[in-house]
Amino acid sequence: MQKRNITTSSTLQEEDSHGTRPTTVAMHHDDGHHYYGRVFPRHPLLLGVISLTVVMTGLLKPSRVRFSVDTVQEKDLLAAEMRHAQLQHNFSNITTTTFIENLQEQIQAQQQDKFAKITDKMIVANRTNATSSPSPTNDLQKSFEDFKSSVCLTEACIQKIAHGIARAFPDRTNKDQWCISASAPATPESTSNDVLNTKHRKQKGLILVKVPKSASSTMAGVVLRLGHKYKCDLKYIHRQHVVASKYYGQRHPQKSILLLSVRDPAQQLVSNLFWSYITLRDKANETISDEYILRFSRDFKSTQGTYTNGQGGHALAYASLTKIPLYAAWSKETHDIVKAEATIARVKAILEGYDFVAVVERMEESLVALSLLLGVPVGDVLVTSSKVSGGGKNSTTTTAPYVYSQKRQRCLPMVPSVVPPVVQRYFESDLFQSQVYGDSILHAAASRSLDLTIERLGRERFQEALKEYRYWKDKEREECASRVEFPCSSSGQVQLETAEENCYENDFGCGYQCIDEMLARGRVPGD
Repeated sequence: MQKRNITTSSTLQEEDSHGTRPTTVAMHHDDGHHYYGRVFPRHPLLLGVISLTVVMTGLLKPSRVRFSVDTVQEKDLLAAEMRHAQLQHNFSNITTTTFIENLQEQIQAQQQDKFAKITDKMIVANRTNATSSPSPTNDLQKSFEDFKSSVCLTEACIQKIAHGIARAFPDRTNKDQWCISASAPATPESTSNDVLNTKHRKQKGLILVKVPKSASSTMAGVVLRLGHKYKCDLKYIHRQHVVASKYYGQRHPQKSILLLSVRDPAQQLVSNLFWSYITLRDKANETISDEYILRFSRDFKSTQGTYTNGQGGHALAYASLTKIPLYAAWSKETHDIVKAEATIARVKAILEGYDFVAVVERMEESLVALSLLLGVPVGDVLVTSSKVSGGGKNSTTTTAPYVYSQKRQRCLPMVPSVVPPVVQRYFESDLFQSQVYGDSILHAAASRSLDLTIERLGRERFQEALKEYRYWKDKEREECASRVEFPCSSSGQVQLETAEENCYENDFGCGYQCIDEMLARGRVPGD
């Protein structure tokens, strides 16, 4: 069987520079669990009493806690999940249900912490070899080379499915529908310090679902630029790392625009490994073995990897507007795909539920298409990439060499991604592809949807806009890249106050003043 040709990139290092771990399906930035604006402490006795109470009242039955995929026919799975989510939001015992979810999340977080300690020990064990890393064991390699999935995973099969569910994204030129004016009359939600403090509110405004390691910081710069340009209330510029099903499943469709960016699953996994477990853990001087990378990639329970607990893929679980049950797409017993039709239906629901999905590997085309859909100049979506960018004043580097860690309160050297041959073979194996089946379809369908959107907009019109965008992008690299000031200087010095003056927020949209000045001078491309 012909395998999908998976390529990985070591140049894309897009993500937050706050030093906190990217939010995933099972983890949050904070140390507690939010429910309707309150934080519940992780007190063992309190949780024990709650658990006992729940058991005594019979609310821990699986049919009440989590939707069971075995209770409906394949064709009705997605609809049943949506009904379940809607009913769950209206249950009078929602507090108890939320407590149960929190307990599940705590268990997964503990598993993640345990895995992190193990992987750190693996790095230390291999630090003595500074020139070459040991090869992974034959057992590890054999275990994935011998596995064959029952579902077709070739590139041709993935593309066929993607073409069947892709769609052209709609125009959203009416800015009043997604830009909540800062001068609008105050409402209870607009006066809140955090518009996300109630999970199930109908969210409004510019909403970006920031899937970790999928150019989400660059996209955050774009939505902030749009917000500043059109004087939108920044309370309604959503750019946090939060799971979509918890906050945006009931968004206000006529008063919001929902955006997403997706990336090749293998690239996302490697990027996340080097970001979360090497760069942010200050492991730049450690020797990283092939075995360490392979073991991380194969960790079936990792909430920091590309896939999470058999839900079809990390991006799919993160972006789905309804919660995907654990192991609803992939079996931990057989290590194979289950209910493939339901996974395809979930991908289709994402494409239909979002107003636009950008493709990281086609970011220039994606941003130009977005500008045309919104009816704004291409300069309004032009930003300096957050981590594929200059390293500061007088710097000639093409990538930011340091990132600021809020946890460590200092700048850390960024470690570029490396994909050993054995890991590349694993990415092309049925074992890996079966776990990211949903993400692979989502990535391919988003790319096909971009093609359909370009065709609907008009190929000639799009090419003219793309030419203009690339002209300004080249000018931005020439005039602004060396002047951009990030939270870390090119020599690794912390410069938060300087960055605050140069960036919209954190490392989002840095250098926007230079871009504005450049665009203000004006020049028609080709003159």
